Amino acid sequence: MKDKVTIKDIAEATGVSASTVSRIINNKGKYAQETRQAVWDAIRDLKYSPNILAKSLRSKKSTLVGIMVPTLYDDFFGILADHLARELLRCGFSPMVYSTYNDEEVEKRYCSMLVSLNASGMIYILKETPVYEEGASIPTIFIGNAPEMSENSVRILFDIVGGAKEATQELVDAGCRRIVYIESARRREPRVGRYLGYQQALWENGIPIDESLVITVGGKDYADIPDTLDKLIARGVTFDGVFSNKVSSSIEVINFLKKKGMRIPEDIKIVSFENGRTAELYNPSISAIEMDSSQASESAVSILRDMIQREEPLKKTIRIPSVLHRRETSVIEKAEEAAEV
Repeated sequence: MKDKVTIKDIAEATGVSASTVSRIINNKGKYAQETRQAVWDAIRDLKYSPNILAKSLRSKKSTLVGIMVPTLYDDFFGILADHLARELLRCGFSPMVYSTYNDEEVEKRYCSMLVSLNASGMIYILKETPVYEEGASIPTIFIGNAPEMSENSVRILFDIVGGAKEATQELVDAGCRRIVYIESARRREPRVGRYLGYQQALWENGIPIDESLVITVGGKDYADIPDTLDKLIARGVTFDGVFSNKVSSSIEVINFLKKKGMRIPEDIKIVSFENGRTAELYNPSISAIEMDSSQASESAVSILRDMIQREEPLKKTIRIPSVLHRRETSVIEKAEEAAEV
């Protein structure tokens, strides 16, 4: 098996000459859209990596790509940043991860630094603040959010509404009819999208939306969840399912319910919106919706390379579908079901 794919391999796969492949990669000459698309498809399928270093020397651009992430404390952010860094390295870039802590001044400082270093690109993960003029000269990609003034950049968005709907539907299919929805006190757009998906699933199943089941929590580790649920129960509000916004909040819910003598999933079923190793390894393992970090990373780096090579991407917005991981908190073992029969 060949260690490195070459332009000649791309040419053989598409039926065009190597010079044609080279000119299409470097955005030179006029070719039919079908030919150009065939070449770029082959580049993606064969995982061909152009010599970014040589091109960067000609264009006076470094191979540096900045990855801006709110925090690495969160499982989702850390996993996505890791996937991005690995994919960038594979394609010949030099990734640098910056934690911004959602601080606008910190973001501006990093942005100015990347401009001074002639960075090839920037990738923001869930950026909430507006786009900065300082970075206007650098190809920029936004993942998971579409901040103000980002219309001229590429946005890779997750199917937040669809994922939330699927999570709620999982609980409905498991027999739940009174589902608690836990949202963050920080009502970012993705949180709103999750609530819309929750509402839509209930509506489509003919289940009335009960606002008493919608609770808002805050705090770094969602430590206020036990107190909030305790007050809910004290008011006589009953529930048989929980859709939480994060794995950490799901863990708080599980610990609280266990102390109350409730069984999971027999009495209460739980699905988390964000997935991660913690969800998989926790006991009981937590059913969760995953925003596909691997697919998002491959799309981001492919588009960034496209922007550098062509200076104009084929698409401005890419949508990444969600994936449901069905685990112990929403599924009763078949063996137990058979024993009951």
